[in-house]
Amino acid sequence: MHSSLQQRLIVAFVALAVVPLVAVVAFNYFSSLRAFHRAAETEGRELADQLNRRMGFIRRDLAGGLTRACEQVGSEGHAWPERTEAAERVLAELGRVSSLVQAVEWVPAVAPVVPQAGDGPAPPSPPTPAAIVLEVSRQLELARRGAEEARAAKEHELHLLEEAARAHDEALRAVAEAALEAARSERPRRVHVRTLSPDELAELERRRERSELILGERLEAPVLDGDLVVGRLSVSVQPRQVLAAVLADAERGEGEIPFAIDRDGVVYAANPADEAKLEDLPRGADGSLDAKRLEGSWVVAQALDPASGVRFGIARPVGKALAEIRRAAATNLLWGLGVVAVAAAGVVPASRRMTRDLRALTHATESLAEGHLTTRVPVTSTDEIGRLAEAFNRMAGELEEHQQQLLEAERARQEQASREHLLEAENRRRGRELDAAREFQLSMLPRQLPDHSQVEIAVRMRTATEVGGDYYDFRVAPDGTLVGVIGDATGHGAAAGTMVTVVKSLFTAAADPSPAGFLADAAHTVRSMDLGRMMMALAMFRVTGRELSVASAAMPPLLVHRAATGSVDEVLSPGLPLGALDNPSYGQLTVLLQPGDTVLLMTDGFPELLDPDGEPFGYDRVRDTFADGVSAPVFGLIAHLEASADRWRRSRPQEDDMTFVALRVRSASESFA
Repeated sequence: MHSSLQQRLIVAFVALAVVPLVAVVAFNYFSSLRAFHRAAETEGRELADQLNRRMGFIRRDLAGGLTRACEQVGSEGHAWPERTEAAERVLAELGRVSSLVQAVEWVPAVAPVVPQAGDGPAPPSPPTPAAIVLEVSRQLELARRGAEEARAAKEHELHLLEEAARAHDEALRAVAEAALEAARSERPRRVHVRTLSPDELAELERRRERSELILGERLEAPVLDGDLVVGRLSVSVQPRQVLAAVLADAERGEGEIPFAIDRDGVVYAANPADEAKLEDLPRGADGSLDAKRLEGSWVVAQALDPASGVRFGIARPVGKALAEIRRAAATNLLWGLGVVAVAAAGVVPASRRMTRDLRALTHATESLAEGHLTTRVPVTSTDEIGRLAEAFNRMAGELEEHQQQLLEAERARQEQASREHLLEAENRRRGRELDAAREFQLSMLPRQLPDHSQVEIAVRMRTATEVGGDYYDFRVAPDGTLVGVIGDATGHGAAAGTMVTVVKSLFTAAADPSPAGFLADAAHTVRSMDLGRMMMALAMFRVTGRELSVASAAMPPLLVHRAATGSVDEVLSPGLPLGALDNPSYGQLTVLLQPGDTVLLMTDGFPELLDPDGEPFGYDRVRDTFADGVSAPVFGLIAHLEASADRWRRSRPQEDDMTFVALRVRSASESFA
């Protein structure tokens, strides 16, 4: 397994070294090749554009010279053919491009026919004048010979003058001057004008077509004598001389060949050897050199002259340069592979040491997996393998410690499970006791509300725990008097239930007591039972006819809503809770009720109810809430109070019991007593 890892490390190293090296060398080679081709093509296009512009300059000089020649000979009119000096002026106006001209043709205009007076026949039209042609190529040869003869005559003239000066002989000087005049008169003329034969004219027309093919236009201009057209001049050029003049001055690098290809596909170069090389190169369908097929051996840049359709270009051999680039790329690759080989030789021992340490880690891991938590690995280096060994040893120690913790946790869990089992059994027992206490507490409350003829009654009690400390009860005397109590024992649970049981027994055993007297007797009895700190707030009321008598032992004030005025009266009878003192005294208040009046008695769980911010509901808000909901039936009134309490506390749990007792005096039509 370890040798396989070592082989993979070596292969990965070689792959990560050789592949990027080859990629970099290849990228450099191809990018250098592209850069070389682009540079050569750019330079070639610039040279081709220069050739194009030079062709334009020659075309412009020919046209300009022809125009100036027409202006010079225009005043000669029909006599021009007999004036050879005018023909010489044509060549002079063509200037430096006159050597490119094949021939200059003069065609006189036809003279208009003037009709004769009388009835005689119309005179015949004059014959079309024949074209007169100046063969410039022939005349240039003649001019060259004339220049040589003139130079010889000048030398002879100077020789004669020297002889005459030395002789100081008047006769001899006269002879020398006569000889000089004779030499001048015998000098050959530069231009000879003649009329061509039909065969010569046909040949001239072929030359003119060839000239038009190279120049892209026919060089022709009218000759004016004032406003009268007396003829026209046309010029034909020698195509090879024109293109040779364009190509001759082209800047040439090593091996570069400037060339031109006309519309017929004929190739022109500066010399026959270059033309022979170009003829062997592949061509495209339009006759131009095929640059794609020449890639790798030649770089060809061509520019089309739109006026003539001639393609000017530069062909540059690049075989040597490309071979040099390939040699440089191969050299770089070989040097890089050599460096990789040296590095690979160093990777082998390093990979062997790495796999040895990894093998030790593998064996230790297998031992740890078998449960030998005391296994450790020797740390032999500070590199990543060494840090891995340290991490393994730390992990093994933590596993050993964790196993001890798990064993201890398992023992603790079992002990906790045992305690929870006992606690669950205890909770079930307490739950049964609470259920029994709850049932007992509910048994302390009246099973149904009295159906009184003068008062409509509604009650609601909501406890904070399973067994609450609130209490209410009613009874109706034989004479129709309604007696009721509402109370709140301190605390919750079984102790509060005991206090409720005591008060329930006292209320049941009392024989038609007054509210104040009942509270005094109950306080004495509770105090004598020595219930510790157990106390109970209690209010007792009696409704006799339209009178309401009430006495309170530390209960919240009683609220009375007057149907006639819509006001709310607060009735508070002060007193200590039952069990606070041995023989407390209690006062008793009497309130006169009218039909429709509503009375509300409650425990302190409602006004002391807290919202999530800890703010109590308060007695003022109780009074306002009571006034807002009093228009509903008495049961609806209590539902309104409960809803207000739920909105106030929102998500906060109820911390104290809440009990409401509502009484509403019936009207005369509702009474059935």
